[in-house]
Amino acid sequence: MDTTIYLAAVVILILILIAFFVFKNRQSYQIKIMNEYRRKHHLGPLKAYHQLNRFAREHSRYMARHRACNHDRFPDRSARVMQVTGAAFVGENCYMYPSPTYDKYTDIRLVEGWMESPDHRANILNPRYSRIGIGVVIKERRVYATQIFCSE
Repeated sequence: MDTTIYLAAVVILILILIAFFVFKNRQSYQIKIMNEYRRKHHLGPLKAYHQLNRFAREHSRYMARHRACNHDRFPDRSARVMQVTGAAFVGENCYMYPSPTYDKYTDIRLVEGWMESPDHRANILNPRYSRIGIGVVIKERRVYATQIFCSE
């Protein structure tokens, strides 16, 4: 019995580690795509900032719970980001995309969708922003994605 519990715990730990590294690679790929757009506009790259990921994930979970894409409570979230990071400027992109999975093609579609929206495009190409956090939640065959940008 103890061996079974031990093996189950090891399997769960391995799955958690795999999920962590898969998400980290997904996040890196999304940033890579955005940085290609930024480079074409002669802008510096965005850098992953782990403190922002928490805020982005929280908001993606909120959107998934409410089954809606929104910027609810952004002023509060922005103030907390400024407090934690010391940033002077904060921006946010949100997206709800119908997809049962999250892979590199989903990242491409998310970034393309944001680039087609003037306000979201402005965030990606804002020269004030140099750091980004990304949060993604999949629920009921929908991908809820949040990007939070800030200055250094």
